[in-house]
Amino acid sequence: MKIHDTVPKPAHFRAGRLGSLLPTGVARPDSTDVVQEVPRPGVAESPWVIRAAVLFVVVGAAALRLSAVGLGHSFLSFQPDEDANALRSLRLAHGELNPLFFYYPALWWEVLAALYRFLFWGGRELGWLSTWNDFTRFYANDPTLFYLGRVLSVGFGTATVACLYRLGRQAFSPAHGLLAASFLAVAFLHVRDSALSTTEAPLTFFVVLTLIGAVRVYQRGGLGDYALAGLAGGLATATKYNAVLVFVPLVVAHVLRRVDDGTSVFRAWWDRRLLAAGLLGSLVFIALNPFLVVDWRHAWSSKNWGSLAWEWHYIHTVEYLDLSPVWWYHLSVSLRYGTGSALLVLALAGMLLTLWRRTGAGLVLLSFALAFFVAMAGLQAAFVRYMTPLVPVLCVFAATTVCGVAQGLRWPRLRPWAMAGLALLAMLEPLQASVAYSRLTHHRDTRVAALEYIRTALPPGSDVATYGPSVTWRSTIPRWKPEMYAKHPAQSWQDAFDVLKSRHIQYFLVHRSSLEVFSPESPELDRAIRESATLIREFSPYKPGTHPAPRFDTNDAYYFPIGGFRGVVRPGPLVQLYRLD
Repeated sequence: MKIHDTVPKPAHFRAGRLGSLLPTGVARPDSTDVVQEVPRPGVAESPWVIRAAVLFVVVGAAALRLSAVGLGHSFLSFQPDEDANALRSLRLAHGELNPLFFYYPALWWEVLAALYRFLFWGGRELGWLSTWNDFTRFYANDPTLFYLGRVLSVGFGTATVACLYRLGRQAFSPAHGLLAASFLAVAFLHVRDSALSTTEAPLTFFVVLTLIGAVRVYQRGGLGDYALAGLAGGLATATKYNAVLVFVPLVVAHVLRRVDDGTSVFRAWWDRRLLAAGLLGSLVFIALNPFLVVDWRHAWSSKNWGSLAWEWHYIHTVEYLDLSPVWWYHLSVSLRYGTGSALLVLALAGMLLTLWRRTGAGLVLLSFALAFFVAMAGLQAAFVRYMTPLVPVLCVFAATTVCGVAQGLRWPRLRPWAMAGLALLAMLEPLQASVAYSRLTHHRDTRVAALEYIRTALPPGSDVATYGPSVTWRSTIPRWKPEMYAKHPAQSWQDAFDVLKSRHIQYFLVHRSSLEVFSPESPELDRAIRESATLIREFSPYKPGTHPAPRFDTNDAYYFPIGGFRGVVRPGPLVQLYRLD
């Protein structure tokens, strides 16, 4: 079977500005091919047009992600992993090199630790800081450390957009690359995770780099191509363990190239270049995570919280809600809201088109998409962010559909308009979601508003109680810890209020949200509160007079919607402050 592919050589593009970027279906050249450069009208100016367009897309992507960081405020609503990442990184920056926790690889913590150490050195040299404790106070009382990590993620996210253009161009054509980069620039899930100090943005960047290397392995097969794929794959796996799946497209690219050159499938596997790439990736991973070997007893012990054994049990256990079938949750929620309906449909169509055309580079990318999705769908732990590394590949496949539809039109003058129309249709929904999310990050969380009211409006020394889970209240800055009351299942809420009154607790906080795992509706609590308390103040995340229906990532204690932003004006649950009578 001969696998055909296209090569982005200017001589093989049709004329015109956007139309000139579409390939005509040239097969992958081998080392003996001599490509003849045939001048085409308009091709000479196409590189400048495409460069200007790519620059515009990358700058727009950076601006959108920076806006979503929430810079310029002393308050912050953070995703719980951001808190853990900052704490682990501060330990490393202080010289405690063994992370002791292995549920994530250490690369992101090491990057943050290096940033923190550099900033501490600069602050000490300028006379702003004197001791390490001065620096760590930012962690407890100020969002600065979180903002620094988020800005670093913005850099990774923006670089991913630029690299995706290179991937689309390498695999298909400049038009594919430009469209894919444009889609990723506004893709909501990637925008959100590129503005959080979590592993998703650097992970996705390294995944795209690995895919560039894998496509180059198929098209050229040089030792440097294998080295790029192996190095980037090792960095990706050192960021998050599930990125080991990025070596699947490298193997597929190698085998397809060898089979395409006449080697049998069984003999195609044995190649020193492929083994060298795998060895390079393994060495990079171990070098960045040495304590997986040095402290292997702690790292692998099932008795230690945060060990690899603990992580394996965690991802195969239902922690909050059973979202089975997980594949449907990721398809209908994670990707539906993470990319937008139109973009997702175009991407799925592009995957089918790739299977039908059997383009080698497309099959390489498809192998990663399928392997990654199937692996994540096999886990019981389901979070929307697990799909972030898949978003760039879906953007490439969506571009494949758009370019395919445009090429299929009989009237060449309509092709650029068809491409532009489909692209705008795909980008509209995720762009709206990204802008809405960015707007929310600049508004005070309802929990922070409640804290400020308690500090300023209630009598000094007033005792305030609430109920769990504790993560509901420990994911904001300013940080605060109201007294948590753990009601026994056999105890009624009326009994609980009697206990609180006996402890001289005067006020009680109730929280409700569509994020029902963490802030559920409770009819029993509502009845008891009406009989035993008086409403003092309400802090609502919704615009008055509206009936919003926000959609959240079900199992993630992050009070920002992933969809249904209409009527939502600030993050957080609906918080009600009651005085116990």
